[in-house]
Amino acid sequence: MKTLIAIFFLVSLPCLAQQPKAGSTQQASGSITTGGAFQVLSTNNSSRNSFEFQNLCNVGSNCVAKTDNCYLFFGGQTATATTSIIVAAGGYYLRSVGSIPGDTIQVSCDGTSDKFYGAVQ
Repeated sequence: MKTLIAIFFLVSLPCLAQQPKAGSTQQASGSITTGGAFQVLSTNNSSRNSFEFQNLCNVGSNCVAKTDNCYLFFGGQTATATTSIIVAAGGYYLRSVGSIPGDTIQVSCDGTSDKFYGAVQ
């Protein structure tokens, strides 16, 4: 009987381990108000678990040009295209492991009204 209890405990152990709780997803999708100017996509959030972004410029008529780039900047400082992460048309950026910055996330794209998908968890 002790053997059966021990086997049950060993088999059940992974089920008892607590998994990190995923936070609720905050949609941050939108469009660029003024091409070339940075706007806030997400404010400071020290408990951020993940961040994903997709430049939708290669899909339909989502952008001025299907080749427009978008730019991501982490931090509250003045953002520029040269100090940012470039996300090409149709490109995708995901940050879900390791240290996730809790800084403000700013975004810009080449054209006014360029659309993007964003989600923060």
